[in-house]
Amino acid sequence: MAVWDRCLLLAGVAAQVFCCAAPASGSGTGVFPRNVILIVSDALRPDVLGAYGGEASTPYIDSLAEGGVTFLNAFSTSSWTGPSSVSMLTANYPTSYPSLRIVKGDRMVWASMVPDEEVLPAEVLLSAGFTTASYVENRLVTRNNVLQGFSTFLESADLEPLTRELMAESPVPIPLAGKKTPYPVSDYLIHLGEQERLFMLIWFLDPHSPYKPHSEYMEDLDFDSTLLPRPPQFYTRVSGIDLKALADSLSRIETDYLKTLYLGEVESVDRRIGFILSILEARGLRKDTLIILTSDHGEAFGEHGMFSHGHGGFPNTLCHVPLIIAGPGIPGGKTVTCPVSHRGLAPTILDFLGIEAADTPAGKSFKDLMYEDGIDYGPVYLVDVTDNSFAILDSNYKLVVSRGDTALYSMRTDRDEANSVASVHPHIVKELITAAETIRESNFRRRVELETRQPIASESDSRKAGIIDAMRSLGYIH
Repeated sequence: MAVWDRCLLLAGVAAQVFCCAAPASGSGTGVFPRNVILIVSDALRPDVLGAYGGEASTPYIDSLAEGGVTFLNAFSTSSWTGPSSVSMLTANYPTSYPSLRIVKGDRMVWASMVPDEEVLPAEVLLSAGFTTASYVENRLVTRNNVLQGFSTFLESADLEPLTRELMAESPVPIPLAGKKTPYPVSDYLIHLGEQERLFMLIWFLDPHSPYKPHSEYMEDLDFDSTLLPRPPQFYTRVSGIDLKALADSLSRIETDYLKTLYLGEVESVDRRIGFILSILEARGLRKDTLIILTSDHGEAFGEHGMFSHGHGGFPNTLCHVPLIIAGPGIPGGKTVTCPVSHRGLAPTILDFLGIEAADTPAGKSFKDLMYEDGIDYGPVYLVDVTDNSFAILDSNYKLVVSRGDTALYSMRTDRDEANSVASVHPHIVKELITAAETIRESNFRRRVELETRQPIASESDSRKAGIIDAMRSLGYIH
């Protein structure tokens, strides 16, 4: 019997085991999922995905949307990985934590310091009996202390013969990754114990710059590279602040080529996700698993003169992210238009699992939005590691306070943020500033409290060195 068939047979046995568990009553579903997998694709714009009407071929991501709920207005709390990952994995704002100032040359950046004594959502799940595992390709996420509670960190390793045979028989083509492969994740899922309950974080670095898709995707690119003013390999190497520095000199055709390379990486991520979904199907885990797909931020290709990410002003191009949730009992093909924040990810996961933490996460679950219409989620607040600048938005307007300027944009008619209407609606500006100040004050009080328990200098120095190394690898600094 082929390995793939054996896995399907095991899936039937596993289904009997799972079905014997007494269903727990949960809002909207009636049954809690057995496992949760959070997939993050770094720097992924929603508007390139098929599920969002984009031009990339993403059949596997689209299948998640068809079988689940797509949030049309999900926002990261910031425009780059450092602060956004803090909110995603702690349910708190980055400004509610102490910060490190890092000076490199003429650049100064800040990094949040999540204390060791913080009880993070993954630790709550670990204490509740879950197996917690993470596969994270973005080195900054591994250095800012947001992975507390993950007991297993997956690294690339030699695959066992069973895994190789199973992968060869997968109905999904073997993924050809731009930077990494999903094999460590697949190997782990194949060998997951039948009685285990799993919370897994999968963080793909693609399509983060440099945009260098696998040669197979390069061959399929519909682009005449002979028209480029520079060698094609130049565009597959440039990234981060070097890419930002080229903003004024890049021609339209160069911008189009960079976007085409980016789309190739997006499609390679889709195939990796499809491969993992096929492993879940083979193991009989898919029907009992809540799957969440999102990104830590977007990516700019010339909008407002921006390239890459990490720019100030919290533009929608960089803070609007995809969010798709699929799993047992979740309505298929539904869309949610209400704006939601990444701070709600961890509370939503705990909500679906029916787990109440002693220290309730500060974020707000958006589970009810998936089953009921007309619910007001409340304003979405955006901020960096420091709160010198911030933005706050609802379904109607977005207020941006940055570098001494205040701008107000219509979320309904000006998603490109081209024309501020702050002078036309001063009362709305006042209302949103009042709401933002309440959040800022709460973050300030919490940060001051944590700063009284600042880690010893040697620990701070060690973390700073790790963060600097990670930022350099991502092109944030030289």
